[in-house]
Amino acid sequence: MLNNMTIKKKLTVLMMLTSTISVLFACAIFYVMTAEHLKITYESDLSSLAQMTGNNCSAALAFRIPEDAGHALASLTAKQSISLAVVRDQSGSVFAVFDRNKPDGIESLNLYNYSEMRLADHMAVRYDIVVNGIKAGSITLFDDMSGIRQARQVALLMLIVAISVALSVSYVLSSTLQRVISNPILSLSSTAERVTVENNFSLRAPKHANDEIGRSVDAFNSMLSQIEKRDLELSSSEKRFRTLVEQAVDSFFLFDLDGAIVDVNQRGCESLGYTFETLLTMSLQDIDDGTIYDFSDKTLLKNLKPHSPVSTVGMLRRIDGITFPVEMRIGLMEISGSLFIMGLARDISERVEAEAERSKLADQLLQSQKMEAIGLLAGGIAHDFNNMLMVISGWGEMLQAKLGDNDKLQYYVKQILVSSEKSTDLVRRLLLFSRKHVINLRKTDLNVLIREIEKFLCRVIGEDISLSLQLHGEPLPVLLDTSQIDQVLMNLCTNARDAMPNGGALSIKTTVVRLDSSDIVSDSSEKPGMYVLMSVSDVGKGMPKEVIQRIFEPFYTTKDIGKGTGLGLSIVHGIIKQHNGHIDVYSEPENGTTFKIYLPLINVVEDKLQVKVVIPLKGTETILVAEDNDNVRLLMQEVLEGHGYKVIEALDGEDAIHKYLGNREEIGLLLLDVIMPKKNGKEVYDVIRTFDPQAKILFASGYTADLISTKGILEEEMDFISKPVKPNDLLVKIRNILDRG
Repeated sequence: MLNNMTIKKKLTVLMMLTSTISVLFACAIFYVMTAEHLKITYESDLSSLAQMTGNNCSAALAFRIPEDAGHALASLTAKQSISLAVVRDQSGSVFAVFDRNKPDGIESLNLYNYSEMRLADHMAVRYDIVVNGIKAGSITLFDDMSGIRQARQVALLMLIVAISVALSVSYVLSSTLQRVISNPILSLSSTAERVTVENNFSLRAPKHANDEIGRSVDAFNSMLSQIEKRDLELSSSEKRFRTLVEQAVDSFFLFDLDGAIVDVNQRGCESLGYTFETLLTMSLQDIDDGTIYDFSDKTLLKNLKPHSPVSTVGMLRRIDGITFPVEMRIGLMEISGSLFIMGLARDISERVEAEAERSKLADQLLQSQKMEAIGLLAGGIAHDFNNMLMVISGWGEMLQAKLGDNDKLQYYVKQILVSSEKSTDLVRRLLLFSRKHVINLRKTDLNVLIREIEKFLCRVIGEDISLSLQLHGEPLPVLLDTSQIDQVLMNLCTNARDAMPNGGALSIKTTVVRLDSSDIVSDSSEKPGMYVLMSVSDVGKGMPKEVIQRIFEPFYTTKDIGKGTGLGLSIVHGIIKQHNGHIDVYSEPENGTTFKIYLPLINVVEDKLQVKVVIPLKGTETILVAEDNDNVRLLMQEVLEGHGYKVIEALDGEDAIHKYLGNREEIGLLLLDVIMPKKNGKEVYDVIRTFDPQAKILFASGYTADLISTKGILEEEMDFISKPVKPNDLLVKIRNILDRG
């Protein structure tokens, strides 16, 4: 019971119990000893009284006078405690009696009745009466011991008073001890309890004295100061650590040795989509895709060392089940004597995507470099080939003009010119492949163009795919670059072929539609009006929605590596936009694909589209022809001189400047090749313009558009004609420039 009491109560109870037991024990001893002493003293006094009374009765015994003995016994009346006194003679017979209960009848008492009388609860004292050395009789006094009882009562009262005083003193002493000893201890205990409950190390225990308890209080307060200082340092360090952890760009995880999550920062919660409370109920196994760390493999745990984290790459799983790549550093961390596993996870999705994109861009760059090389090769071939075609077609047209209509050689010349024209188209296709062709829009019937390319398309798609044409019944006049539209159809048909590896059906359909403002996409360049709709449809495997959304992106392809450049449909899209048109794609997986191309329809007065023949105008002006190709220069000279012009020939750029300066007064126009030895056409142009800012200059080149642009030729104020050029076209161009103000 004392174990559950406070020190104050324990001291009080122990002091009171000790004092009470001690006082009671002392009082009991004192009472017993006092009672015994009273009894001995009382018995001694009673014996003295018996002796004195017996001596007074000795004479009466000697002379056998009972009355004298009675008178002697009457003196006992003053002693209130004497109840009975009996005097016996020498023979033991009752000689005289004092009976307090019968004071008046002593003489008449039957003495015989007192011979064997005994009184209970009385003290009996007997004294032998001796006369002259001879026993004369005896006297027996019976005392009721009322005196002893009174003495005992007084002694007991004194004991009670003593006990009360002792207990009072004990209580005062215990209170003093409580104040001096118990209260400081209780105060120290109370402070310690408050520190524990409130976790407040700034509290201090009050010091009451400089004794052992006071020194204990000083030590306790000093200990609190040290704990408070370390707690502040630890709290500050923890706040810094928590701030760093919470502000870290990486996800921070703390696991126990079984993999349970003990702590996690906000970044970790956000990256996984869980709340902090939920993550604390989970383990690494719940968020790891099986690639980070296997806690069941104890050898891995043994290899971890404090301050020596290891790095690994794996996949973490979000709340929605989606995984993402992370680079994770794992190491041991000791906290309060216990080991934990610390993990820092960095989301490397962007880096992985960037690496994939970089790899993709590298492949695209390689493909672009290959195509650039092919383009440069194609451009160089086209330049020389255009010069040869210009010579062939030029001399052919001149020969055709010299022959009569019925001349049998007209057939041969016509075949030469037709082949030359086809070769010119071939060069255009070659330039288109290199993506360096300058668009040349001409009024064309789209139906006629499709029919002309039908056989070529059949060879492209193969025999296991049937091609059907559903063309509009009326001519469909549009402004087209025929070579580029050929490329559009070839690309679309090639993709349709790849979508039907087991064969199928491909159809090309044309019709006329009207597009209102509600049909036009808000960010497109189309305008409301009449359009030619060309549809290319297949019955292949089709495309999902996510592929359709990216189908026109450059370098995007769904084909295997090495089987597609990803440029075909982006080129198609660019070509259609150059023609002020629009292209849409409609497809569903396993339900085929349809490309719809909208091209503006133009108004035609004539029923048939014909190329208007312009009769060349003759002239008498002097023209400086600067051309490094002898055959082309000779052809131009022959054409110009045949139509009345005077021609001055120049073999290169420097020769052109020299001959211009020597004949600038008579030269009406300069025909300059863009690329020439020593000085190119642009350099010649700059020199001549310093002498005559109004000089009329016509540039000609068989090179591709990009090479011409680098020489600064294709500017709006400059005149340019692309080789090969027909003689009539050249004469018309020259005449227009000369007649211009």
